Amino acid sequence: MANVKFELNREGVGELLKSSEMQSILGELGQMKAAQAGEGYDSEVHVHSKRAVVNIFPATGEAARDNYTNNTLEKVIG
Repeated sequence: MANVKFELNREGVGELLKSSEMQSILGELGQMKAAQAGEGYDSEVHVHSKRAVVNIFPATGEAARDNYTNNTLEKVIG
């Protein structure tokens, strides 16, 4: 078995983590998980200094109460 070495291009990986493609993937995943949580949940994609992230949150008071009493987001996200 041959030993293979490779070196990551850190700049390229950083660009990938913030790319519009990554934002699109995260947006779709966030919407899917918010829909699984039920009515009143929403998601947003943000680009931070090192990567894009998605936040899923209760957007209404009823959803916030549901999440508080049933841990809905924890169950949906796993």
